[in-house]
Amino acid sequence: MRRTRKRMIAAVGAGVLAAGLATGSAAAAGAPKDGADVPGCGDSCSKAFDYDIGNGYTLEGLHTPAGPASEGFIATRHDDRLVSSMQLDRLRPNGIEHLDGSQCVREGARATCVIAGQYGTYSETVLALRVSNTDGSITVTDSVLHSTSSYSISDLVGDGIPDVTMVESTFDPTHATAPRYQLTYLLQAGKFHLTGCTAPSKDSQPMPTAPLNGVCFA
Repeated sequence: MRRTRKRMIAAVGAGVLAAGLATGSAAAAGAPKDGADVPGCGDSCSKAFDYDIGNGYTLEGLHTPAGPASEGFIATRHDDRLVSSMQLDRLRPNGIEHLDGSQCVREGARATCVIAGQYGTYSETVLALRVSNTDGSITVTDSVLHSTSSYSISDLVGDGIPDVTMVESTFDPTHATAPRYQLTYLLQAGKFHLTGCTAPSKDSQPMPTAPLNGVCFA
């Protein structure tokens, strides 16, 4: 499955957050410009988001220019000092080449985050992260990939935790012309749980504000 450039985004970059979610912060004055010190990132990177996750720690997302060779990264800093980093396009089974959405919420000694980005020609990946604000460690707890770049990150059940809606093609007769359907995933204990789907349709559908419970196309 590959991705297109056209996408529908409910939450993009830092600071586009539901109530109770951590706010995006401006780049720290003493930090190297746009992650130049992040291994593999270098001078070609630009910043996609930047969150204050508490105790002097920040989580930042970075990527190289969009295109077939785009590379995605996340990193944590403590008082401007790089603590840890991860190259997202190398993750398996589902990586991210170019970041285009994120939400984080603080939970005691950690932040729970959902980040999204393009992978391949037209696919979209969402990753669930746990990020420590005591040592800056980053753990990917789950991932989901679907064959279109339409998605939404939002709290679907009112618990303050970001959930995900994604869109899939039936591929009948082709990816580009086939009906599409939505799927909702609740993020619970670090894992994405599929709740249900809409019926496939060629008509545009608004992103849901509550979990779906319909039968999923198979």
